[in-house]
Amino acid sequence: MSGNMFMHAECRRSVGETVRLLKASLSEKNIPLFAEFDHKLNAEGVGMDMPGATVLVFGNPAVGTRLMLKAPSLARQEAWSSLTLCEPEEKEIEE
Repeated sequence: MSGNMFMHAECRRSVGETVRLLKASLSEKNIPLFAEFDHKLNAEGVGMDMPGATVLVFGNPAVGTRLMLKAPSLARQEAWSSLTLCEPEEKEIEE
């Protein structure tokens, strides 16, 4: 794989609601969710505050395993997909 691809899209829903909808969609499609990082919650755990920010890591083990068997270094990140969901500084969101 030759580098990362980033795409930016705006959403009118909150991070929490978007995460809920995406997790439901992944589940309906039988796509495993490997990890969820709630940066806002982690910040609160150390007495800090920040806008909502969550990372979802998901993928297809059948595809990823085949790729990693050919090139083990892909295990670092290229064999899985992730989404980073962040609240904008100026909130114009629907719950």
